[in-house]
Amino acid sequence: MIEELRERFGTDLLEAGEAFGETRLTVAPQALVPLCRHLKEQLDFDYPVDFTAAECPELKVVIRLYSIAKRQTVAISIPVARGGRLPSLSGIYKAMNWWEREVYDLFGLTFEGHPDLRRILLPDDWPGHPLLKGDPSGRA
Repeated sequence: MIEELRERFGTDLLEAGEAFGETRLTVAPQALVPLCRHLKEQLDFDYPVDFTAAECPELKVVIRLYSIAKRQTVAISIPVARGGRLPSLSGIYKAMNWWEREVYDLFGLTFEGHPDLRRILLPDDWPGHPLLKGDPSGRA
């Protein structure tokens, strides 16, 4: 699978390998939607398992997809700047709607094309994004 993805996505596939029983990919933000669409429609990764962000030390979004038919997991990592923008995956996987709202709320990332991007856990007037290290709200 990795070789096929390298051929298809070229330099947008920043890193690829296998670890802990799953395929791990790091992709450029512009490749996120085409990659996920390809994984779902051509490679049967039909079940979104997880969608989150982490700041360790750089900020990145991490997505795990599972193929029920193949019993395989792929983890996708996308580096993103603080306050950055990524395309929404809610048009490919409906469950991403809620997860993108959570990452927006807690990390301050914007998902372009999201149908209803607003806070999901914190009040609308909450200052900052509490899971960012050194958040100006003083709560992180």
